[in-house]
Amino acid sequence: RNAKLPSANGHFSAAALAKVFNTLMVGDANTPPLLESKTIDAARSPQASASSAKPSSSSPMLDNQMASFGLGFQIHEIRSKDDGSIMRSLGHAGLGGSILLCIPELGLSIAFTTNTLSPRSVARDGLIEAVLDEFGLIAPKSLID
Repeated sequence: RNAKLPSANGHFSAAALAKVFNTLMVGDANTPPLLESKTIDAARSPQASASSAKPSSSSPMLDNQMASFGLGFQIHEIRSKDDGSIMRSLGHAGLGGSILLCIPELGLSIAFTTNTLSPRSVARDGLIEAVLDEFGLIAPKSLID
C-alpha cells in the first residue's frame, strides 16, 4: 500500500470492488442504485474512442486501447448470443491488468484485481470470457485480446 500503485491507489478485493460498483449501477433487492438510470445512460453514451486519442508514448496507458469512453467510464459493446442485441457495459481497466465492468440490465458486475502488474492477463481474459459466456454474451475484442 505504501507503493502507491495505479488505480488511484484504491485497495479492494475483486468481490468488494464489484459490490461497490453494483451498488452504484444496479442496487439490490432493498435498495435502488445510487445513480439514476438517466445518469447511467448518459455515462454509457460514447464520448471518445481510445483510438482517437493521441498516444503520449509508445507504451499505452491502458491495455485495451479499443475501448470507447463515456462520461468517466470505459464502455464496451457486448453482444447477446441469442438475439444479437447489444448492451453497453460501464467500467474501467487499470494500468497493470485490473478491470471492472458492469452490465446494469443484467445486474452483473465483474471485477478482476491482480497482485502483480501485467499489461495483459490471459487468466483475466479467460475469466471474463467465461462469465460473459455463462450469461449468453460474446466478449468483444475491445475487452479481451
